[in-house]
Amino acid sequence: MILYSQALYRWCEPLLWPFERRVPFREQAGAAPGAGARVDVVMIGLGRYGRSLAHGLEQRGLAVLGVDVDPEAVRARRALGKPALYGDAADPGLTAELPLEPPPWVVIAIPPHPTGLSHADPRRALLHALRERGATKVGVIARDEVEAAELERGGAALVLQPFPDAAVRAVERITEELAVRPEP
Repeated sequence: MILYSQALYRWCEPLLWPFERRVPFREQAGAAPGAGARVDVVMIGLGRYGRSLAHGLEQRGLAVLGVDVDPEAVRARRALGKPALYGDAADPGLTAELPLEPPPWVVIAIPPHPTGLSHADPRRALLHALRERGATKVGVIARDEVEAAELERGGAALVLQPFPDAAVRAVERITEELAVRPEP
């Protein structure tokens, strides 16, 4: 079947129309920023961590374009009046759709585990594709120090580690609270 896949597809193509999407998500421009619109950060991955990062950056006045493979995450962001694109980090053509001029920060906030048929880490492939397009300000999340070092060697300008970063912030908040409270 692999050898004759093209011929088989041409034969089956007329029968596949009931399975096609009426409105394909990728083709919906919707709330994507127009040409010349300001984009300070492209957030790839709108899960818990990426969504929180985007919200925090927007609170500081930065323009964030969200990108996610989950149509519901894209729809939810657009419902808030914020720009979002449908895109799969494993898709080699994704970087061609991103507004990288003038160069914004690109944050890859997708899970660090391999996905898809190839079981390749989409973060590394995306980092490589972004570097090929000339992006120099790329941040990536990592699980641990070893992975962080590998991503830095791969060209990441910033490596975020959610658990150690959260612990540092928690220590800051605790010490701030202790400084505010008077000693009994």
